[in-house]
Amino acid sequence: MINTGLRLAGLSLCLGCNNVAAVVDLALEETLVTAQKRLENVNDVPVAITVFSEQLIESARITSVMNIAQMTPGLAISSYNKTTPAPYIRGIGTNNSHVADDPSVGVFIDEVYISRPGSFDTPLFDLERIEVLRGPQGTLWGKNVAGGAISMVTRAPIDELEGRASLTLGNFSRQEAGLYLNGPISDTVMGKIAVSSLERDGYIDNRRIGGDVADDDVQSARGALLWMPSDDLEVRWNIDGSRDRAQGVGRVVLEGSPPPPPGFPLPPRLEDYSTNESYTNGYTDRDVWGSSLHLGYARGDSYFTSISAYRDSDYSFMDAFIPADVTLFGFPSAYELVLTNEVEEEADQFSQELRWTHFHDPLALDWTLGLYYFEDSIERREYLVGRADAQNDTESRAVFGQANEFLDEHEDWRLTLGARYTWERKEFEQLTLDARSRETWDKTTFRFGLDYRGLDNGLLYLGYAEGFKSGAFNVFSFTAEQAETPLDPEWSKQWEIGAKLHWLDHSLQTNIALFYIDYDDIQVFETRPDLTFYIVNAVATSQGVELDVSYQPVAGLTLGMTYAYLDAEYDDYQTETLDFSGNTLQRAPEHSGSLSAQYERELEGGYRLLLRSDLTYQDDMYFSSSENPSAISESHTLVNLRAEVDLPGEHWNVSLWGKNVFDEEYVVFENDARGAGFPGLKSSIPGAPRTYGVTVDYRL
Repeated sequence: MINTGLRLAGLSLCLGCNNVAAVVDLALEETLVTAQKRLENVNDVPVAITVFSEQLIESARITSVMNIAQMTPGLAISSYNKTTPAPYIRGIGTNNSHVADDPSVGVFIDEVYISRPGSFDTPLFDLERIEVLRGPQGTLWGKNVAGGAISMVTRAPIDELEGRASLTLGNFSRQEAGLYLNGPISDTVMGKIAVSSLERDGYIDNRRIGGDVADDDVQSARGALLWMPSDDLEVRWNIDGSRDRAQGVGRVVLEGSPPPPPGFPLPPRLEDYSTNESYTNGYTDRDVWGSSLHLGYARGDSYFTSISAYRDSDYSFMDAFIPADVTLFGFPSAYELVLTNEVEEEADQFSQELRWTHFHDPLALDWTLGLYYFEDSIERREYLVGRADAQNDTESRAVFGQANEFLDEHEDWRLTLGARYTWERKEFEQLTLDARSRETWDKTTFRFGLDYRGLDNGLLYLGYAEGFKSGAFNVFSFTAEQAETPLDPEWSKQWEIGAKLHWLDHSLQTNIALFYIDYDDIQVFETRPDLTFYIVNAVATSQGVELDVSYQPVAGLTLGMTYAYLDAEYDDYQTETLDFSGNTLQRAPEHSGSLSAQYERELEGGYRLLLRSDLTYQDDMYFSSSENPSAISESHTLVNLRAEVDLPGEHWNVSLWGKNVFDEEYVVFENDARGAGFPGLKSSIPGAPRTYGVTVDYRL
């Protein structure tokens, strides 16, 4: 099998890279990453990073990017609906998905930045790995990575035939199928195709009008061609698309909300998360497709990379803000109109990145230089307590560089220096108010790192890194003047001390990171009690510690643990009338962690058995910067189980799996509806209940 990422010195594309198993008896599996735009062992990268390999994605049944948060220290992802996932790393993220605001955590697919949140939560049937880089990554990754970066790497075409067919049946009438085929087309051309389909009934029944919500109906496809005309040139073309057609998100009114005042005949609070009495089931329609062209050329000690990419997304959704009978004095339609959120969005983006990476012999200077260009255009029509139609065009340019050099002949000390200059312009129109504004921002962000590799069992590192996100506009302004006044850009500055150490002949790996982040002009989106909105700049501090441990005590048994302690609060957060300084950042649980155990064993007759369990814990987490107690995810623990058997012949595999096996009730998003006349009423989106099923795989 051609491993092009290694053949061309592990640079940039990492086409066809797979995890490499070490031969030491109890040594943990070595995992290769491209977090610094070159192929490296994850434990040699002086950055806090969590990696999900292809094997882990399968064995832990990670079917969505939303699942990785439960197993990544410092990462939280919540979602208003399928088109608005909001990743937060170390308390830094963005909870607004309108046209003039960008995510503070960058999401990348095959190194291509995905600008719209509604575009990146796609099926993961052909992923090779996921890398989560915690903390600002403003040099090499650049675009909107004030909090960190999530990089998804798909499998590349290879020169040996391989394939997989998968079928899953489960509760809630789950029917899931996937087909993957990869291999040579000619002596110089290889191709890959992966298609998948998922249909599942909803978790929540509407007792008022019938039907179920929070369902799935999604089909997706990915394809790639790799052309290798010579040993120093490779060209890869990717294309992917997905289609979603589903009912609404499934809000519920939970027990514990105080009763409404007279005149508001709401039904009794529901005792569980499986029913609602909404006046509508809502819907979510989404169509996303994209294409990218990757060019890699090796010349001596240098490697040139070009990545050209285009992406298009169209989606619409309708959601009942209060999922109940809101008949008011015989006029239900008026109140239902007020309490319905409807959105239509069309967006497209283009990006071009050029990189030149140079390698030297040991003790000499390694460096990467690059240019980056990005543009997107977004149109959005939204109704939520009034119209908020808007459009925005963004143009962004950057030049960047990073260099590494050993400082001594023993290669014990290594210095890293990096910088990126970003220029960005937004042209914004709030169509409802007939407001127009155009603003330009620029910023130079830096990185400094010093790591010590003189230990027999790993490395120690000290790092300083900065991240930048350009300014924004308030789509939900009351006046044209407010809409035309931009918010300041975000700027994060982080100090981090860490250690990546291995023990007991590489059978025990411990990674620890301590960090402190100053976050200037964070753009905070908040819902007022009267259901109006505002966005303001605030100042925040985030500090904490993260621990990641893997241990293989005996052959076949691997144990894992993650833990994160996070202390994140607003130092200065004031609106025109309120002062929230000192409050906890939203989506920043103080404690979170996970435990995992996986056991593999070869059985008589050619069978192989795999057993895996995962336990994840998340502390209380606010969805509101005002620390609203009616907008909170309470602490919860989830347990997932999987049993897998490879049949003789190495072709067939059967697995039984269960997620949230103890049927823990928890919420992934919550609103307070006081401003709608329902004091203290919670409008909650539950997390998935207990699900289980059987999966049958056939591999070539």
